[in-house]
Amino acid sequence: LLHGWASSGEESRDLMNAVRDIPEAQNWQFWDVGYDSHGATFMQSAERIMRALQDAKTSGDERANFSDVILLGNSMGGVVARQM
Repeated sequence: LLHGWASSGEESRDLMNAVRDIPEAQNWQFWDVGYDSHGATFMQSAERIMRALQDAKTSGDERANFSDVILLGNSMGGVVARQM
């Protein structure tokens, strides 16, 4: 979940909880991703998030054992997601 401009994960929690209630999402793993919504361009933010996902995937962390990623962006988070 990518938050909107000048927002935080706390404000996105209601959206995340609503998505969790969707039957198809019962086996999904949710990550609330923070990014610089003030000093970075959309592309810079997208690149940093992609790098973080790649780092998580290669870290050996059991929670990062994913094959597909669905990005849910709120407001500016949607613009960042489209850049990815």
